[in-house]
Formats: sequence, structure tokens, C-alpha cells
Amino acid sequence: MILGMSTPAFTMLHVVLSLVGILAGFVVVANMLGSKTVNGWTAIFLGATILTSATGFLFPTDKVLPSHIVGVVSLAVLCDSSRGILWQPSRAIVALDLCGGRDYLPFI
Repeated sequence: MILGMSTPAFTMLHVVLSLVGILAGFVVVANMLGSKTVNGWTAIFLGATILTSATGFLFPTDKVLPSHIVGVVSLAVLCDSSRGILWQPSRAIVALDLCGGRDYLPFI
């Protein structure tokens, strides 16, 4: 039992989260190639891939496996990416302010 689910049911949840992340990633990349941003799809991608990496640690094991190392690196990169996306608007305002754009701040 993992989080109150049987191991096959938990594995199915893990796989579905992974597939949602992959699908959302394709949508995000396709839009990026067209110079478009799709914040909703980006959030779905980040959320699904973070949950996929996190749920991977809950599978029973006796030792640290290469998948655990990849999961730690993946979580670090995804969490940093999420933080960057969440702080992006405020960084733009700070950059404008630092560049002497104080006169433009009321219009943002």
C-alpha cells in the first residue's frame, strides 16, 4: 500500500501524471516555437512533472537507485523553473526600476 492505494493503482497514478506532463510539454514546446506563451499549459507541465518526480520516491525500495538521483536533479530544476515563472513579472518591474524606468512603472 502506498498512500492508501495498492501498488498497481499507485503505479497507474504515477504513469498518468507522467503522460499528462509529456502531453503538456509538447503543447508548451509547440507554442514556444511559434513565439507564444501558454501559462496554463506551462503550469500543468510543471505541476505534473513535479508530482511525477515526487511520487517516484514513494515506491518501495531498499537502496538508493539511479532513478532517485535523477529524481532529485529533476525536482531541483523543476522547482527552480517554477520559482522563476512565478517571480517573472516582479523581476521585470525591478529591472525596469533599476534601468531608470521609474516613469513607466505607473503604466504597468
